[in-house]
Amino acid sequence: DLVAHDYYHNRDLVWLALDALVRVFEHADHYGRMNDFCRILSKHGLCGHLCVLIDTLASDIHERAAQYLKVVVGLVLAFAKEGD
Repeated sequence: DLVAHDYYHNRDLVWLALDALVRVFEHADHYGRMNDFCRILSKHGLCGHLCVLIDTLASDIHERAAQYLKVVVGLVLAFAKEGD
């Protein structure tokens, strides 16, 4: 719930989590396991949290928010490509 309620107080933690997700997705793609990771993470509600985060990042005036908005959109696109 860091994304939905406490983003502005935990911005750095959210950004670290996004960096970690990108690394997981890169690793999964390299080993051909992207579909498995997408399925697991979507069952835990990550897609909904990413959608909320798009809205939050779009309204954040911090200079790094735009960079992470691109990251989140990329993650959502990865889910869309691997969707069941």
